[in-house]
Amino acid sequence: MTEADSQKGVRLVLGMPVRTEIDDPSRQGKQYFKEVSPEDIAQYGDVLTYTLSLIFPNAGGPRSVYDLIPTHTTYISHSLLAPPGITYDPALNAIVGSIPITPTQIHQITYRVQVNITGTQEFHPPIINQACLHPYDSAPPLTCAFYSNEVKTPTYDFIKIYLPLVLRGN
Repeated sequence: MTEADSQKGVRLVLGMPVRTEIDDPSRQGKQYFKEVSPEDIAQYGDVLTYTLSLIFPNAGGPRSVYDLIPTHTTYISHSLLAPPGITYDPALNAIVGSIPITPTQIHQITYRVQVNITGTQEFHPPIINQACLHPYDSAPPLTCAFYSNEVKTPTYDFIKIYLPLVLRGN
């Protein structure tokens, strides 16, 4: 990673360069980055891994997390890897809890879900996920103070529409 990358908001997260810059001036000094793996077309039975990275360079005090499990997926039991205080709440179908924020420390929350939809040409909703962060302990929150970036996983590939090949004799 170069100095220019560092100035553009690229940081190393688990040894990988990750862009964490937030352009909104009201969020200056706080960084939230959500990612999904794999990034391919999701099909019924596929497993998606979501990771939320939290970096608070200048902040202190607890911050609560509310991360609703995406529609058209099912949380995979015991897949949550998170700091103490973060749990899966089956009644809310969400990852919830509070994280004590330590300046410059990277906190990561990772969990897996199984896709329970097959996209078709007629019905192909993307699987969308976004985490909510707020300064109070209620879950779900009445309003979110901050949101992570939104990640979308397509459930249908329109490019792979096969048309019959017609050969004409001359």
